[in-house]
Amino acid sequence: MAPAAADAQEEDARCEDEPSTSGDGYQHDQPVYFPEELVGDWLSFSRLGLYYSYTILLRGCFDKATAPTDIILAVRCDLGPEFICNSFDMGGVQVTIQYAGIIHLNEQQVNFARRFQTTILSLLISKDHLEVSDAIKGLHDELQASVGVVYLLLPSISGKIDWCKIKFSSSPAYDEATGKNVRHSHACEDAHLVQTKDGLFCTCMLQNCVVYTPQDKIFHSVTGFVDLDANNIWHLEDGSTISSRKYLKTRYSFFLSWKFRFIHVCSYFVCFIHGLNLTCETQRLLAPSELLPVQNCFHKSYKREPRDTNAVELPPELCKVVMAPVSANTLCIFTFVPSIMYRIQCLLLSVKLKIQLGPTMQQFNIKALKIMEALTTKACQEAFSLESLETLGDSFLKYVTSQHLFSKHMDLREDVLTDRRISLVSNTNLCQLACSRKLVGYIRGEEFKTKCWIIPGLYDKRGNSNFSFQCTNNMYSLKKISITSDTIADTVEALIGACLSLGGEHGELAAFHFIKSLGMDIELHIGMNDERKLITKSGNIEESINARCSDLEAMLGYVFNDRLLLVEALAHGSYKTVGTTACNQRLEFLGDSILDYIITVHFFKLYYPDCTPGLLTDLRRASVNNHCYAHASVKNGLHKYILYSDKQMVKTINDLENSGRSFSGPSHGIEPGSGLPKYLADLIESIAGAIYLDSRCNKEEVWRAMKRLLEPLPTSDTMECDPLTELKELCEQRSYLPPLYSTTRKDGVTTAVAEVQVAGTQHYAIRTGIGCNKDVTRVAAKALLQDLKALTLS
Repeated sequence: MAPAAADAQEEDARCEDEPSTSGDGYQHDQPVYFPEELVGDWLSFSRLGLYYSYTILLRGCFDKATAPTDIILAVRCDLGPEFICNSFDMGGVQVTIQYAGIIHLNEQQVNFARRFQTTILSLLISKDHLEVSDAIKGLHDELQASVGVVYLLLPSISGKIDWCKIKFSSSPAYDEATGKNVRHSHACEDAHLVQTKDGLFCTCMLQNCVVYTPQDKIFHSVTGFVDLDANNIWHLEDGSTISSRKYLKTRYSFFLSWKFRFIHVCSYFVCFIHGLNLTCETQRLLAPSELLPVQNCFHKSYKREPRDTNAVELPPELCKVVMAPVSANTLCIFTFVPSIMYRIQCLLLSVKLKIQLGPTMQQFNIKALKIMEALTTKACQEAFSLESLETLGDSFLKYVTSQHLFSKHMDLREDVLTDRRISLVSNTNLCQLACSRKLVGYIRGEEFKTKCWIIPGLYDKRGNSNFSFQCTNNMYSLKKISITSDTIADTVEALIGACLSLGGEHGELAAFHFIKSLGMDIELHIGMNDERKLITKSGNIEESINARCSDLEAMLGYVFNDRLLLVEALAHGSYKTVGTTACNQRLEFLGDSILDYIITVHFFKLYYPDCTPGLLTDLRRASVNNHCYAHASVKNGLHKYILYSDKQMVKTINDLENSGRSFSGPSHGIEPGSGLPKYLADLIESIAGAIYLDSRCNKEEVWRAMKRLLEPLPTSDTMECDPLTELKELCEQRSYLPPLYSTTRKDGVTTAVAEVQVAGTQHYAIRTGIGCNKDVTRVAAKALLQDLKALTLS
């Protein structure tokens, strides 16, 4: 491969963090795994007798009236050491899971508990009376042997299961076997019956219950009674009065969607009252509140909604009793259950993945939460994603493969080494490795939707589970999703990053073993050497070179044990024709990956985990590129030390000396097309490679020396938004079609076109530069972004 072609290929390889503008050749339906610990059949489950139990506690800013109670999760098997004590944040609510020991439940208790959880979750999630009615009807049938999601969620009081609440709220209002009403609690000594739409109920059952009003088709949580009845006089905002009876008729005849008690009701509306007859006008009214919504508590835009305190009091005779007794506190915690159990499912799969990778990986204490983060794509729309870990893992993968290739193939040129590295770390190769190890099913590739969450214990009208499990690769799965090879490759890199998050050599060793577990044939090398062909010249030249080395060592703050390594780092490809030493291209290949990795680690330590997912990627992109390196090279005067024999280089370097241009500012503002040749950037990389070899692979020594040359590095405050991302977001906000990009490259110069269609008109920007394709594309995107913003202003 010609040097220019190699430079272009390597340039574009450095920019592979951006989505490709070309089509993706890999896109298959992939199974989504489900943890086997939560799968079984209810018939066998109910007869186990002994169950592993875990207490789920929620802590956060809750109103006293709706502060959630605790829940006990009962499962058929031990969930493992990760669940002895585990905690995670859920939209500002801290969830803690603690192992509570083994409990005994008989078959009847399991049946009661299943009915309770299915009823309460059905009404909270669907809020559709017909769906809830169908779910409740099937709960009193015999337990089925079909495979489904199997576990129990039991409300608790002071750490003990609240069986009184479970039994009564999951029992039918009328016992057909005995012909007796069971509409009051066994603990109620003085039954006081109240007329409801379902018949008479004791006040003890209505004190805390869920009712349904057919007039407005809404479920309500009842928290007690108020000292009002249908004959009370209500005072309206305009100073007039109206009887409760007339007001309630008006409210339920016309204003079904209104939620305010003190509203203006004129006599015109009161005249049109139809079909609402209140026969028990002296009954006290019920104090309702709306059911809290069941939401995805991990969505990045999640915000806990306050309870509506303006609900209108209800006449009991208008209400159908759905569950009784069930407190607002219990209802509150069950609104969080789908999100909590989804997170537990993800954590169980993360633990399973760690086990699947083999005993070598299990010796490293990588937390399940960290693995789960590495498996979470942007599509999940959560507060975190794999992006930061992927950036870190990508830089380590590039570093370790470069080190391996450099050490193993001492006779290969830089361009051949680059080709082999690109092949090893390509998305295609990483995707194939992940598929061969059956990792794809663990990836979280879509947003969690509570409406699609499976309610444990819910059967359809035929007595079967309302879903169908498939067994794939000895793993349970419920569905398949379409996932791209790029996403799979990003996940592999993020898992490498999760290993590295352990820190130091321990983290690097874990990351290396993970890469090996995928089947990648690489080795870690310590104390590498570079076999250079050295030819001694006249004493005057040696004296000159030694003087250069001394000046550079002072600039770097590093004294070489073998100065010939530094000489090699300074030797341009043209200089080897004179016969002094090998050129710096192999050191450049090695140094490029080392700088990429140590700079990424620097930002990771500085900002992770508090940074936004994209910040680490943007900081790395702004620091690790030829434009920054070339700028730093000239700013520090390194061009004066290059050993070269190319006539064009003589002219270029003389022009730099005489141009009067200032390079004292930060380097991360340089854009493609700034006129600085690539060999100036290569010089920074080759010096980094030389220090790495001379210090016996001491990355800390490399960082100390190179930081001097590269400062000031960008920070979260000085970082500009990536124009590609900003343009994409602008198009989404304004409902434009997504931007289109195209690039051509000729004689080392890239021409990029960015295009967006607005109301049938094409808007585009064309830019050229000597950088890699995607860097020049960013410049074009930035120009187009400015044009579109100006278009709006005009």
